[in-house]
Amino acid sequence: AGRTHAANVLRQETVFAARHTASMHSVAVQHPAFALATRLAKQWAFSQLFSSLLPSEMIEMLVATLFKLLASVHQVSLLEDFWDQTCNLRAFKFCCDSAGSAALGFLRFLEYLATFDFVAEPVLLALEGGMSLEARAKAQRCFAM
Repeated sequence: AGRTHAANVLRQETVFAARHTASMHSVAVQHPAFALATRLAKQWAFSQLFSSLLPSEMIEMLVATLFKLLASVHQVSLLEDFWDQTCNLRAFKFCCDSAGSAALGFLRFLEYLATFDFVAEPVLLALEGGMSLEARAKAQRCFAM
C-alpha cells in the first residue's frame, strides 16, 4: 500500500508539474512582461520570508492569473469604447495589453496581496479558459465548509 500511495503522489506531482509548466509558458508567450514580473514577485516574497506561505508555483499562478484577468477586463471595456470608433486592429491590440512592464505587473501582484480577503474568499485560479459559474459556486461552497 505504501508503494502505491507513493506512486500516486509521484504521478500527481509529475502531471501537475507538466500542466503548470505548459500554462506558465502559454502566459509568458502572450504577455512578455509576465516572466520578469514573476521573478520580481518571487524575489520579493523570498526576501520577506514568505516562501513557506507562498510557494514558487503559487506566486507564478497568482501573477499569471492577474495578467490573464486584466487582459480580459481591458479587452471587454476597450471593445465597447473603441470598436465603434476605429477598425484599426493593431491599435486595438496595443491598447488591450494588461501590463506594459514587469514593474507594473509586480505592483499589481502587491496590490492583489494587500487588498484580497484571503480569509473570507477562496483564491480561484482559472488560467485555461476560465471557470464556469457552477464550478466557481462549488469551489466557494467547499471553501465555506
